[in-house]
Amino acid sequence: MPPDGTGRVSLSHEKTPPSPRLHQSLSELTVNFDYAGSRKFLEYEVESWIRGTPDPKPHRSKNVIYGPNQTYRISIKDGALKGKKTYEFHQDFKEVKRWGGGVTQGGAFSLYAPEDSPKWVATMLPAVSIDVPDGEKPAIWGLLLNREKLDLPAGSSLDAWAAKADAAFLFRIKLSD
Repeated sequence: MPPDGTGRVSLSHEKTPPSPRLHQSLSELTVNFDYAGSRKFLEYEVESWIRGTPDPKPHRSKNVIYGPNQTYRISIKDGALKGKKTYEFHQDFKEVKRWGGGVTQGGAFSLYAPEDSPKWVATMLPAVSIDVPDGEKPAIWGLLLNREKLDLPAGSSLDAWAAKADAAFLFRIKLSD
């Protein structure tokens, strides 16, 4: 368990440092979310970046934290709306009860893809385990779009990757009441 007041997002099946993975019309990420504290909600947002600058108005939503251990699943799927390419973002937050049953919550929305058709589209997880301290809003996963393959030093933040890409969409999470 993370320290009191801190959430932790972690991959249970991978131990090696992450690197960009090519996006092939559907990308999915399932992580464990562990939390010790009194916060009631896990807020998430998808922040759009164009040419190194984040949009000041990200898409936001929140999920109820029902227990100390839950599963958080995110997917990004190619789509089309009104003849324009989109990326569909899906997320669900799930707690399975020991005695059976459980609670699942989630949602979906679409954002238009940039006008320029990128040659390199990849997803990126910055680390196999990410702590979410109270009051902070780290990026936990991103979709990167660029004319050519990007290469940054190991351990670079998703913000650094997004700043170098032609466009990016970053998933951020935050604990709240």
